[in-house]
Amino acid sequence: MPGGGNGLTPTQRRLYDALADGEPHSLRELLRLLDAPPGERADALTFKTAYATLQNHVKNLRKRVRLKGQDIVCQLIWRRRNYRLVRVLFRTRNSVSNAK
Repeated sequence: MPGGGNGLTPTQRRLYDALADGEPHSLRELLRLLDAPPGERADALTFKTAYATLQNHVKNLRKRVRLKGQDIVCQLIWRRRNYRLVRVLFRTRNSVSNAK
């Protein structure tokens, strides 16, 4: 999403910027990008809460990037969950309706 934030939250912007290189990024790496309450570190969040928060941000970010012909995919690499921003070459009617 070059050329402006297009209404992304600060956390979504950090996630997008990290994923923009097209390389796989580990779940742990993306969890570090989450907002923490003032005076606390992000790793102070319980894993369950942090993971749910990350999933919510990724879900909302997917909706925005799908409109631009991109998507965020989840890959298992060495039994670890990784996320990657990809360019969609072919959009079906379903992929457009799911983005709304």
